[in-house]
Amino acid sequence: MKAEEQPGLEPGPRTDSLAALWEYAIRSPSKQTRSKVLLAAAIAARGGRGEPDPRTATAVQAVETLHLASLAHDDVVDAGDLRRGIASLPASFGAPMAAGAGGVFFGRALNLFARCGDEAVVLASETATQMCDGQMKELRALHDLGRTPAEYFEAIKGKTAGLFWLTASLGGLLGGADHAAMGALALYGETLGVAYQIVDDVLDLMGDQQGMGKPHGNDLKNGNYTLPVIYAIEECPALVELLQDEAPDEVVIGTILDSDAIGRAGAEARRWIEMTRDAVRWLPAACRLREIANTEIKVLDDSRE
Repeated sequence: MKAEEQPGLEPGPRTDSLAALWEYAIRSPSKQTRSKVLLAAAIAARGGRGEPDPRTATAVQAVETLHLASLAHDDVVDAGDLRRGIASLPASFGAPMAAGAGGVFFGRALNLFARCGDEAVVLASETATQMCDGQMKELRALHDLGRTPAEYFEAIKGKTAGLFWLTASLGGLLGGADHAAMGALALYGETLGVAYQIVDDVLDLMGDQQGMGKPHGNDLKNGNYTLPVIYAIEECPALVELLQDEAPDEVVIGTILDSDAIGRAGAEARRWIEMTRDAVRWLPAACRLREIANTEIKVLDDSRE
């Protein structure tokens, strides 16, 4: 198998207490967008020439394992029952077991990053800090009807965009990128991550529930007021009263959809995707990176049909 192919995750810890959770977690369907970014960034860093660094496959494993760890903890924090269309780890095994498994997944990811070299470990540790900081910012903002767009972006730049920043940066590192290319790839990852989260937040309110694998308004139920909700509150102050009175989900979501909030959030996502494409426009072998960014535009367009 070539290093630039996407490998499946290796078998995880085989202790009785963890094997079932690991097998369950990796069985969940995934688009592996972050892995695709890493592989495309490595190609762009090499200018499309030469053989891939043999550590690239390990880096993909590390990123996907770190992502699994973050999903396990997210579902514990959000009390999420579904993840990608199937019961989440907390729903299947209980929150304490899922939280413990998330910690083990994180430890396994660090082991894999260590196999990629000291610089990879530094990047991964910086990302873990960013992700946790973003998660804490989001938790502090729960049920905050005065949450601002700036506060929203501050949270998602850590919680979501941090891991995209890592994948693009790791690809650049393993592809031998120079200083300028590393900066471009890091910017690509961060801006793509922000756009990815905005699109996800739009889909949470109006996307295909079966395709998303979770019910509409999941964030609303948890008091996580995302960008479309923030925009809708700005446009329709009556929404504040509906949220305070815990009005039925369909009433709240209907009010949001009747406003221009979805259109504004979609326009903001497009602005970030344009920054994503601009970041690597000058790299000679960045076509795959641009295709990944274009996919997010297609997801957004499909949600409006």
